[in-house]
Amino acid sequence: MTLSCTTSKSSIPQRHERTAFWTTMVLATLFSAPSQANGHQLINIAVPGSISTNCVSINNLGTITGSWRDQNGAVHGFTRSADGNFTSFDVSGAIATIPVSVNQDDTVTGFYELSSGEYWGFIRSLNQSITTFAASGYPHTNTFPIAINKNAAIAGNYQAGMGTHGFVMDQTGIVTTFDPAGSKLTSSQDMNSKGEIAGDFADYNFIYHGFLRAQDGTIEVFDPAGSADTFVSSVNAKGTIVGRYSDSAGVNHAFVRNPDGQFAVFDASQSGQGIGQGTTAASINLRGEIAGSYVDSSSHQHGFVRKSDGKIRSIDPSGSASSMALAVNNHGAVTGTWLDTQGVSRGFLLSR
Repeated sequence: MTLSCTTSKSSIPQRHERTAFWTTMVLATLFSAPSQANGHQLINIAVPGSISTNCVSINNLGTITGSWRDQNGAVHGFTRSADGNFTSFDVSGAIATIPVSVNQDDTVTGFYELSSGEYWGFIRSLNQSITTFAASGYPHTNTFPIAINKNAAIAGNYQAGMGTHGFVMDQTGIVTTFDPAGSKLTSSQDMNSKGEIAGDFADYNFIYHGFLRAQDGTIEVFDPAGSADTFVSSVNAKGTIVGRYSDSAGVNHAFVRNPDGQFAVFDASQSGQGIGQGTTAASINLRGEIAGSYVDSSSHQHGFVRKSDGKIRSIDPSGSASSMALAVNNHGAVTGTWLDTQGVSRGFLLSR
């Protein structure tokens, strides 16, 4: 398959400042003071000048990536370095730039919106050059990268007509597309350092199942016992997968699928048991620590981190109406997003 790509050079100066604010200037740190809780430090993150900030990924260096919205409503990408410095960036010609993943080399991938309404993928390297690409050579398709691993391979999805399909792009730019057998809608969700891709798909009855695609292209389909629909979130370097499943009553339960195919199910003790309530596992690190969220019986959402011993700690920044923990790195640092009572989003970092 032919890969369409272009390369541009970002005008952001200092390479060592990895969290983004303006395309042409480096801005400084957080405007929320950190708080101490149970030996952890909880920091609120808001890009200076933003009206909203969303943090979605953190690497082992402590670099966070996500997106922010300015006073005019434009959406930009950013990174935040471990020492708290922000760098902002935009794909040239984009009306919205949305990073989704950062690897151990501080290379960022995500997608951006064109004025035509189409979406393309991008890769932003440590030297600040940006390469754009489409996963399909067909016209009028949308490309949505979802993860980049340490080898700079990218996994994601592309939309063509009424269907969505998975793809993986290697370091040389070669794209391979795939779908589990019987898939109507394929959704890759994460990729580990071995090139294994975890995700979920809807069959022709629109029942969702989990899948794991090995580097050789072999796809294994799975569902926890009692699942009406299975949704996958993350896979770590060991091949351990986490996500959630909905039971026949519409309640969500978090699951862990070990490399041998065995499942463990857990719920936060405060999670509700109504339709749409329950627990979701969003990310797992090498130590087996899990970040996620749960919806309580009042339908309020709370972030959490689950230690390898099974103990769960809620994450609710001061003033939050809802919160989601979205990523945990191998050092146990957690990042995510929270909303205040006015519906304004900000990011957070929970560090040791």
